[in-house]
Amino acid sequence: MMLTMGGALLVTSCSKGDDLQSGRFRDEVAAAARTEFPDWSIALDPADPTTFRVDAFQIYVGNLYAVVDGLEPGRRRAEIVKFLGVVEAQRRKKAATESTSGETFDQARPRLRIQIVPTDYLAKGLDVVHRKLSDELVIVYALDEPDSYGTLTNKQIDRWGVAAATVENTAIANLEDASRTVEPKIRTGRGGGFVTISTGDSYDGARLLLPGFLDRVRKDLGPSLVMMVPRRDFLIGWTADYSGRLDLYADAKSEFERGPYSRSRELFLASAEGVRPLRPEERSVYD
Repeated sequence: MMLTMGGALLVTSCSKGDDLQSGRFRDEVAAAARTEFPDWSIALDPADPTTFRVDAFQIYVGNLYAVVDGLEPGRRRAEIVKFLGVVEAQRRKKAATESTSGETFDQARPRLRIQIVPTDYLAKGLDVVHRKLSDELVIVYALDEPDSYGTLTNKQIDRWGVAAATVENTAIANLEDASRTVEPKIRTGRGGGFVTISTGDSYDGARLLLPGFLDRVRKDLGPSLVMMVPRRDFLIGWTADYSGRLDLYADAKSEFERGPYSRSRELFLASAEGVRPLRPEERSVYD
């Protein structure tokens, strides 16, 4: 899924390939767009080789590069066209919903979901409602769609006249409800155990913020877990005494580096008291 915020279609990646940073990949995607969607108005920014603009949308291609790098030409082209199809769907949705921009809180309420994004989202200058989770992550509020999600802006919440706490509680409750059928993959044995969640529904990492969902996990693994959100679509956790914790942490860091939709290498403690980043002395065993 793509994340649309304030008319921008943005995702974050740590891919540093030469073709990405030189602009060659951006130009390849833009050329495909001109062929597949000749009615698009496309603009390239010489100052930013990782993005191009289609009408009001700024398209970042870093995550797409992480997906297609190394693929044979046919599959590479297919993935690019698939990506462009999502952009076109966003354009059509924007056109269709501009007339309903006065959506009320009660109308939007069922679509609210809690979400976690990297802090560099804020550097894009997008006016999103957010609060800090850690040094590298912030909490935002998604408005779920069938094949994408938008992000709640300050303009929207001001128009609603609803407190941020009400929005957050609603967003958590909705994702809790949507997670009732999600079965975390739990492994136990000598020296503790671990859990992974990877449904691909765009909210796996955000399940770090679901008290009810984590209660289900802790029933099998114990009262507290060390957890990490390396990618949007992958959440991992383990007991502090798990014998393979260093290997799991190394694997999770590889997930972060590989992407797409990278989030953070930070570690969190999840217990009945809530979720917080590990303190330096707690994290030292992993350094």
